[in-house]
Amino acid sequence: MTSRFRYIAEWMFMDVLGIGVQFTSDSKAIVNTDLPVLNYSLNRVGGEPFIRACGLLESGSLEVPDLVLVPCRDATGLFPTSDDSLMPFDPFASCFYIITRMEEYFPSECDEYGRFNHELSVLSAMGSLGKPVTNIWCRILSESLKEVYPGLIFPIMPFRYLPTIDIDNAFAYAGKSILRNLGSAVRQFGTKGFHGIAERWKVLTGQAKDPYDTYDYMFHHFKGNEKEVRFFIHLGDRSLFDTPVSWTNERLRKLVRMIHNHYPSGIHPSYLASMDESPERIINEKQRFSVITGADPIISRQHFLMLRLPETYRKLLMAGITADYSMGYAGITGFRAGTCTPFPFYDLVADEPSNLTIFPFQAMDVTLKNYMKLNPDEAIHNVCTLMDEVKAVGGWFSIIWHNESVTGSGAWKEYRRVFEVINQKGFGYARQ
Repeated sequence: MTSRFRYIAEWMFMDVLGIGVQFTSDSKAIVNTDLPVLNYSLNRVGGEPFIRACGLLESGSLEVPDLVLVPCRDATGLFPTSDDSLMPFDPFASCFYIITRMEEYFPSECDEYGRFNHELSVLSAMGSLGKPVTNIWCRILSESLKEVYPGLIFPIMPFRYLPTIDIDNAFAYAGKSILRNLGSAVRQFGTKGFHGIAERWKVLTGQAKDPYDTYDYMFHHFKGNEKEVRFFIHLGDRSLFDTPVSWTNERLRKLVRMIHNHYPSGIHPSYLASMDESPERIINEKQRFSVITGADPIISRQHFLMLRLPETYRKLLMAGITADYSMGYAGITGFRAGTCTPFPFYDLVADEPSNLTIFPFQAMDVTLKNYMKLNPDEAIHNVCTLMDEVKAVGGWFSIIWHNESVTGSGAWKEYRRVFEVINQKGFGYARQ
């Protein structure tokens, strides 16, 4: 038995389907048992339910069998099996290929930031990015097994709602040096004119609230659900793609402490950290969080969703991160890893599972407005459709917000309504 098969079978049966599973390589044990069995191998032993293995899980390499689409019930799987198999496709190899993101280890084309292009994914080619296909494949496997073992009971898996907040830039004007504000004012004059300068002046002189200071508003809408929310705070250095308030600023520190005292929170590793080959910047940003809060952060999400496999996850593990929330696309909503169930990162180069848990997300505010160009009503429809897909199979629905996207003004004027509708539906589903 390979580590690949044990890894994926435990995830499918225990995490997705909610039942226990035992393994044996003894063919006699299959025959001499009253327990439900499933033979996953190259050869049938007797009359037991059997799925012919396609070979992917028996290999330790990055070579992949031909990606052949196989219709099955109301879905489409990968890797055909045999006429005497319980299912026409190999559900274990299919799930393993998708959730380990094997196709991302050698991308042939990336976007302008070096991120994997979602249009190159097999799920995009299948037209299935909008569905948690691995959860659906697991459901088909459970239905197939129940046809053989009618007494086999699979529990109904609960729906979980996981709203998350990325704080890239805690304040628009406050907490920044005079020189930085002057430079920003000059750049802003071309778009906001004297109104922008007046707004900045009022904030800096204490006459108005900073427009990015939307924390009281968010806290109000999260009240009673604090444990279900995650905050990720950028504490890195400035660069072309990193524009945080300095981690030494006392106003920022007070905000970070307040968030940490009420919500599970962690770091938002900088763009600079993502470009480094070593984990030193991530470790440094973790230490800054610890200095501010007195706690060691163990959760993260990459700024700009910068994710390169296996390098990014290896650096997080070396830095002591145990859960990451970066698994999703910037350019489109949906299920990048084909699932709404958290899973351990499997390092395909080392060919072994790790202690880093991956929590996928399905939608992001910037994706909805800037990439997909959706108006508020279209954004609500898109997100609610994805949420219904998760509710149908049981799992975690997660969405990313930013503090500046719920300002209720400017380019984000109508997105407070999106935020409120999605939260109301998500928390409502979770209570059912």
